[in-house]
Amino acid sequence: MRIAKPVILTEQDLNELNALMSCPDSNEQIKKRCAIVLAAAEGLENNAIAQRVDRCRRTVGTWRNRYVQSGMAGLTSGAPRTGRRPITRSRVEAEVLRLINEPPPNGTRWTIRQMASCVKASKDTVQRIYAAHGLNQRKSSR
Repeated sequence: MRIAKPVILTEQDLNELNALMSCPDSNEQIKKRCAIVLAAAEGLENNAIAQRVDRCRRTVGTWRNRYVQSGMAGLTSGAPRTGRRPITRSRVEAEVLRLINEPPPNGTRWTIRQMASCVKASKDTVQRIYAAHGLNQRKSSR
């Protein structure tokens, strides 16, 4: 079983956390994060804090660790996110328009699905780009 990192508050951080908690303009998420850190500073375990602030134990551990690593900045600034990077349509559109005049790697003309796979976008996105630019995707006759 993991042991949670101890949270030691400076006087300045304690005052700042209390100010954020009592400020009516503070975001509710920020208030919950502050409550997590304050409870951790009291010496409570993540399970007890999770019950107190109505969040899961994993969320409590995340914010506790961010405070220990980054201080107040870890609670208020956005953290780097994991996962797939968002696809910007302008990048995909430029790539589709560049590739449309070149022959595909295997075949005589691009299919929507081939193009989508090549530019790493959905077929629906590629279809919208084709429609916006008046590109014709002829169906192959069998």
